[in-house]
Amino acid sequence: MLVCGISLLACALAPAQTKTPAIALIDAADAAQWQTWTKSVGWQVITAAGASDTDIDARARALAAAVAEAVKNGSVDPTRVYLAGRNEAAAAVFYTIARIPDRWAAGVALGGSPKAALESNRVFSANFTDAPVLWA
Repeated sequence: MLVCGISLLACALAPAQTKTPAIALIDAADAAQWQTWTKSVGWQVITAAGASDTDIDARARALAAAVAEAVKNGSVDPTRVYLAGRNEAAAAVFYTIARIPDRWAAGVALGGSPKAALESNRVFSANFTDAPVLWA
């Protein structure tokens, strides 16, 4: 189902664009699966290497920096960077969009719960105006 959604998004995009959309992953361990899902539509998968698993704020900043580097290199369209996380990383999607709302086009949280992000007292609904989150 997710692959179909990504394929539909890719078809709706204008042809012959040199910069590609990207999926930015909170949990780098999910990269292989997302690369399989996005390979056929040409999307990039971005992760942050070396970020601490225990410090969510450091992980969010490291991922945003990895995205900024991909944008700077000219390979990623800055208006089409989507944040994703599943299971335990689902809360981090909410947290990361709340902390850095201008970096993401949207987010998807698969499974898990936003409870940990909400308990951080750093998640505000206004931050989701420009970067909505699909929680499935």
